[in-house]
Amino acid sequence: MSRRAVTVSLLLFACAEESDPKTLVETSTETVEVATDAAPVVGEIPEQQAWVDVPATVMLAAWVSDDGAPAAELEYRVTDGPGVIENGRWTGVFDSEGEASVSFSVTDAGGQVATGELQVQVRMPVDAAVDPVPSHDAVGVPVDVVLSWDGGGGADAFDVYLCDSVLDAANATTEAACFVGRTDSLQFDAGRLAADTTFAWRVDARLGDAVWPGPVWTFRTEAVNSPPEFAGVQGVAALGGDALQVSWLPGDDLETPASALVYQVFAGSPVGCPRVFLDT
Repeated sequence: MSRRAVTVSLLLFACAEESDPKTLVETSTETVEVATDAAPVVGEIPEQQAWVDVPATVMLAAWVSDDGAPAAELEYRVTDGPGVIENGRWTGVFDSEGEASVSFSVTDAGGQVATGELQVQVRMPVDAAVDPVPSHDAVGVPVDVVLSWDGGGGADAFDVYLCDSVLDAANATTEAACFVGRTDSLQFDAGRLAADTTFAWRVDARLGDAVWPGPVWTFRTEAVNSPPEFAGVQGVAALGGDALQVSWLPGDDLETPASALVYQVFAGSPVGCPRVFLDT
């Protein structure tokens, strides 16, 4: 039996004789609790996912109603299957994969009982990513390295994070700036990396919406003087006779001061071997 609030309006009339018209002299409104005979109602619970030997939890109270009765007055109990229910939340562990179910009952303060069933698809857990390349704490790593790893058995995708610090890599989500992509293979090309720089990276194994975070690894790239990117010839002008004036600019990512560069200018036809025309 449960209880619910009901609003009652009280009207007071006065009259001198039974046949006289009645005169309304007072009204009042009161809210009272009344008992009902309705039992709790358990709605249809969508099939849940769980992993072998990994604790699972489901908030059963989200699918249970009792005509407005306080949730604290409902008593839950597992009648068949693993786990316990506390405050409307079921927690349990399955020891084998496949289809599983958990039966439970809900009793209200008046002793009315409803029953429900939780259907669960149990799978083997996904293996975490292991054996990183570059190896953890590696130094002198080429700037064009392709990140790779092993493990991840059972995963259908991997989330890759490449961050500036161990803390960033440990706390990063797919909304973070250092989330570099998702792949279904065991490697990821992050492009050309900055030289002489320490990176922290992490690979999370995924199966559907479930995620198994990996450990954080670090490596340091080699210290190299990358050749400057060449932006192309800016202009060519004839100065008379065989003399030409050629001008150009280096690329935007130039790391070496322009005064420290030596350029070789080549002249020749598009076919055949060009010859060195000038060092400058």
